[in-house]
Amino acid sequence: MLDIVVAVKNQLNITKEWFRRISTFTPIPYNIYLVDNSNDESVRNEFQNKTHYSRITFTSLSKLWNDGIKMGSNPFVCVINNDAYVGEGWTSLLDGFSQDPNIGCITPIESTYVGPKHIDIPIFRNEEFTNERNCDQRIALHYQKYKGWLAKFHPGEYKVWLKNNIPFTEGRSTKLPTTGCCMIFKRTVFDEIGGFDERFQIFHEDVDFHVRINEKYTLGVAVDILVYHIRGVTVNQEGMGGRIHESGDQFRQKHPFFSI
Repeated sequence: MLDIVVAVKNQLNITKEWFRRISTFTPIPYNIYLVDNSNDESVRNEFQNKTHYSRITFTSLSKLWNDGIKMGSNPFVCVINNDAYVGEGWTSLLDGFSQDPNIGCITPIESTYVGPKHIDIPIFRNEEFTNERNCDQRIALHYQKYKGWLAKFHPGEYKVWLKNNIPFTEGRSTKLPTTGCCMIFKRTVFDEIGGFDERFQIFHEDVDFHVRINEKYTLGVAVDILVYHIRGVTVNQEGMGGRIHESGDQFRQKHPFFSI
């Protein structure tokens, strides 16, 4: 079984579509732990009886995630944004853990972010999303385009788990190919490294988490699995965007030889 943890602040319609896609495209047993810090009761009214629901006052996104993870007990955890839309086959992310016992965390490719420049994927732009269910058609068309991009390569070059063991040596600057909008990891790894660092109020807590995992374990990227990320829905509406600079400074102080 899989524990799925999502933090929500308002954004009821976005979250309803997220929930529909999780329900539709998750064929394995799972629990959803929804951590709510909304300003009203709309999210509670919609999801209190559909998920393992909790209402927590916001101090940091890391704390919301940590608290949600600690409510569960399954051996694998997925932390995912409520504006990250999964599709058919997304839970095959879990296959990588059986292929390589040293993998600590696996992420898909995020549709609106190319990551390192050598992963030059076709971009699914934010304006292509709607809050209506016809976004399924737009996503299907983009996935066809993405599969065409993958077909340029020999199957062995992309139907693999890309592994990125970062050497932490002075003067080396590097960037992880992993995404924070959807990440699956072992609960034992979460416990071992101490969870998400709650000193990051919002932004860069996911990168810090991956860096700390990568000190002992391999990070996997499934390049043939896409998750569609609307990006910035909550932080833009709630006026949190400016905090990215503060958290960036925190990250660079903690990991001075790592680029973000």
